[in-house]
Amino acid sequence: RCRNHAILAFKKNHTPCPYSLCCCENCTLVTEKRRIDLELTLVNNEHALNDYHSSSSETESDDLYISPEAKVMLDLVNSLTYDNFDPKSFDYKALSNFFAQRTIMIPNEWAPLMGEISELVRISLKRIPRLDEIEFHEIQY
Repeated sequence: RCRNHAILAFKKNHTPCPYSLCCCENCTLVTEKRRIDLELTLVNNEHALNDYHSSSSETESDDLYISPEAKVMLDLVNSLTYDNFDPKSFDYKALSNFFAQRTIMIPNEWAPLMGEISELVRISLKRIPRLDEIEFHEIQY
């Protein structure tokens, strides 16, 4: 069965799938999603290994008062101020969790500025090479 087209494709003697060279929009989307999932998994594994090896736990007082998703948003907005932003130093595990959330808890003080904050988050996500090809839609709040 061709997973991209949901068509039963019989293959004999290890012949390739007739859709193996297909470049339709659905195939391109599935291929891109697989590539991004693989890269995020590799980055998450690398980050987990670095966390395991680093024994020092530095916590800021601000971390106690905002949700992890709001922390990711804050880190993304703050990354815009750095001219030499290093995507390798970003917390991709937190970013993956951020994308998995249906709702995001933000401080009440952020509510009037949510339009500007979401635009800044979108701009900063474009600076990460692994995410620059993804189209981010307006955040609903």
